[in-house]
Amino acid sequence: MKAKKSSGTLALFQHPHEGLSRRMFKSVKTLYAALNIGLILLSSLILGFLSYVLIVDALEKIQKSNLSYIAQNKADHLASMIRGKQELLKQIALGEVVARYSKTYQDKILQEYFTNFNNEFPILSYVNEEGLEELNVSNGRSRFDLADIKNSKLYEDVTWKPNFVFTTLTMPNDLTADPLLEMGFHRQNFFGDFQGIIIGRIPLDKILDHFRQFKLGETGYLIILDELGNILSHPDPKLIFQPISVSGMDSEQILTQAVNMQSGVARATIEGIDGFVAYAPVMDRDWTMIAILPYREFIATPVKLRNIFLIVLFFIVIIGIVLSFFAAEAITRPVMKLTRFSEQIAEGDLSQRVYIDSGNEIGRLAKSFNMMVFYLQHSKNELETEARIREGLINELEFKNDELERFTYTVSHDLKSPLVTVKGFIGLLKEDIKEGNSDRIERDIMQISNATDKMGSLLYDLLELSRIGRITHEPKVIRLSELFEEVMTLSQGHIKQSNANIHIQSNMPSIVADRHRMFEVAQNLIDNALKFHKPGCNPEISVTASADEKQVICCVAD
Repeated sequence: MKAKKSSGTLALFQHPHEGLSRRMFKSVKTLYAALNIGLILLSSLILGFLSYVLIVDALEKIQKSNLSYIAQNKADHLASMIRGKQELLKQIALGEVVARYSKTYQDKILQEYFTNFNNEFPILSYVNEEGLEELNVSNGRSRFDLADIKNSKLYEDVTWKPNFVFTTLTMPNDLTADPLLEMGFHRQNFFGDFQGIIIGRIPLDKILDHFRQFKLGETGYLIILDELGNILSHPDPKLIFQPISVSGMDSEQILTQAVNMQSGVARATIEGIDGFVAYAPVMDRDWTMIAILPYREFIATPVKLRNIFLIVLFFIVIIGIVLSFFAAEAITRPVMKLTRFSEQIAEGDLSQRVYIDSGNEIGRLAKSFNMMVFYLQHSKNELETEARIREGLINELEFKNDELERFTYTVSHDLKSPLVTVKGFIGLLKEDIKEGNSDRIERDIMQISNATDKMGSLLYDLLELSRIGRITHEPKVIRLSELFEEVMTLSQGHIKQSNANIHIQSNMPSIVADRHRMFEVAQNLIDNALKFHKPGCNPEISVTASADEKQVICCVAD
């Protein structure tokens, strides 16, 4: 049992199983995100569908109410227009001119009187008691083809009830090519004496033109029906005086109620157009006003709202997807951190820490992991510290060896120049001793002494190097002209052997540097210029220097 348990424990730390665990966690995150997205999408669709249904229902109620109001308002408007015409005809008939005409029969005066009302009544006529027209004024002119109306319904109505306006609709006949709205008034005095019948005729188009041109929204319109269901007014002139065509579930209700002078609103197809229909009776007339709003125009607003909702739903889904992945990431991130942390431990990386700000089991597990790694890292750091100390000592030793090698090379190079100078001045000293020139002997001895002092300084630097590992001097102000003059003095032997001419700029700028190191640089430059020159020619060496805001440039040219 112990062996099996140990084997199972070891399998948990194998890399393939860790990859499987990570894939499993990723699947959980994807599943959680998909669940959230599904819930958001489902709730949005349900909410959107219910909102759409409620909006359509509310708009339908509003439109029906609006249509009912328009139908009733336009019906009242038409009735008011007809009553206004009737009242005007009554005033015309009760005028003093009509009373005088019934006694004097002065046609010209009555014609002029009727002409004053030409805009309201294009046709006005005076009818005698036998029903014959005695005067007919049409558009301001008197007509000679006078009509006999004693067999008309209008004559029957006005003679039955004097001093009252009656109105009838006259269809086209031999006397008129257009339908006319005829109004009649039988004038009778207090004693019952006949004083004439005034007939006013108005083309039906003039009365109904406003209603034919009226628009509901963009495509809605009005229809006026008579008591038989025939169309009196319609935007399409071809349908005038044709029976109205109604179909649909509510068609029978619309026709029945409209003919019976009732109000209502329904949905039907009229003359091939599906829409909402509102109808209202025209008072004092057997007419019906119908307001029609095509359904395609009504549904345009809900469709627009639906499209807006779909766009909003799209953005909601996108936001939901993002938020779902963030939520899934927030849930699975601690587990993924522990997983990666375990992998790093297995690979030997103890520098990382897992930070899970949570008080649940995962948070406590993370603290235990961090404590374990802390102790492991502490032991590892002690070993690494000892290794770094050893490595530092080795590097320091290698650096000192490199420094010694460089300095040895420099000293060996720099010692050559004083030796050459000493050797050259010893030869000169021999010649001066033979000649007995005491001044030159003293100068030669001084040059030999300077060269030996320089060699002593180099040997002192070599001794310091052996003590402290590196030679450094404090930076000082150095005049380059004096520095190169000193180098020339020390290298006189080499210069004479080469027969060189050296020209040093007298006003070279000063610098701040390590004088010993700069002396070595200047000496090396002069020695190289003396050593490497064109064979068979005496070296011509110039030393110049210039300065700008940032640097000093020194040039040794052959």
